[in-house]
Amino acid sequence: MIVCLVISFIFSALNLGLMALDVHELQMLISSGTTVEKKYASKILPVRKNGNYLLCCILLLLTFTNAIFTTILDSLTSGIIAVALTTITLVIIGEILPQSIGSRYGLAIGAHTIYMTYVAMWFTFPLAYPMGKALDLLLGEEIGSIKTRENLKALVHATSNLVALKRDEVNIISGALEMSQKKVEDIMTKLDDCFMLDIDTILDFTVISDIVRTGYSRVPVYEGKRTKIVSIIFTKDMAVIDPDDNLPLKTLCQLMPYNIYNVPVGTTLDILFKNFKDGIRGHMAFVTKKDEDGEEIMVGLVTFEDVIEEIIQEEINDETDMYVDNRSTRRRQQRRLMQEFMKYTENFGKQQVRVSPQMILAAYQFLCTAFQGKSADYFVMILEGRVTVKVGVEQLEFESGPFACFGTHALIKEMGSVPGKC
Repeated sequence: MIVCLVISFIFSALNLGLMALDVHELQMLISSGTTVEKKYASKILPVRKNGNYLLCCILLLLTFTNAIFTTILDSLTSGIIAVALTTITLVIIGEILPQSIGSRYGLAIGAHTIYMTYVAMWFTFPLAYPMGKALDLLLGEEIGSIKTRENLKALVHATSNLVALKRDEVNIISGALEMSQKKVEDIMTKLDDCFMLDIDTILDFTVISDIVRTGYSRVPVYEGKRTKIVSIIFTKDMAVIDPDDNLPLKTLCQLMPYNIYNVPVGTTLDILFKNFKDGIRGHMAFVTKKDEDGEEIMVGLVTFEDVIEEIIQEEINDETDMYVDNRSTRRRQQRRLMQEFMKYTENFGKQQVRVSPQMILAAYQFLCTAFQGKSADYFVMILEGRVTVKVGVEQLEFESGPFACFGTHALIKEMGSVPGKC
């Protein structure tokens, strides 16, 4: 009876411990677990691969030992006493205790009793093996606990606290799992909300300033109507263009031709990401669909940045972005300051001392880079020409040129300082 109880205890623990570990989980432990977990999982995996055979073996052995125990106990006692002792003993020693331990230490118990499991599988082979094969044919391949992407995503969210995952890491994992489910029309910017240029535009200072102000690295060029995109210009190309030349945009497009990359609605983000990644077709695509007449028309555009934002589940904003989110068109505070500053370029000709709009723009960029976020009551910066400066009671003289600054300490707020003095 003691031998039967020991066998029942061990295999009841194995029934829950081993069967709760699916093949994929064991393979995961072998590749990424601790040294002990790798050792244990490597021992268990060959046995666990025959899931139905192992299950039949354990259940047959449990039934066999419990039957022997009940028969012996019945021969020693009878009636209600035999029923009560059998029930209490098998439930506590054969079910509750072993399964409580097996659910927590199934990996260790399975590894330490692996040879006993091999003996049991050999002992029950005539019955367990055919029954296991029949279950394999009837039920098919064993399915793990993770069946769909949604299951895996839910598992990541549910166990994030247990494995100390940060919120950004959880978002990135979830975004990557959704790539093959989301489509380009879900993240595209509609053409009506896009900044574009007509191909007949003249690239004077006003147009170039508008291009720079938007903060976009690429600007679509349309011909006739906005749904007919014929080219793309890069903002970086504006650096080699003199606004005084009034260069036609059509000429620039001819000198620097660009092949338009079109994707139909319904294209998933994983395909788009793969095409963007190789860089051959560029990092901007135009979403097309068929109208009522069966002709393809452009309805929006999507960029590599849009795809990355969907993966990391966050908006990416660089120092030149005008909007926090293109789809919501929510502007950034810093870019609004530039919009206000650029108003000075519109009426610079009415000032007594005329400063070119290019110089005003350069001054703005210099100030934003050097002294961003600091207030000043008095400050001087030389834009053009040279100046002789006398310093101190000794009246020491020295010359300074463009972009020399005076009164920079007025930009630094100090405790106890008197406003306005410099």
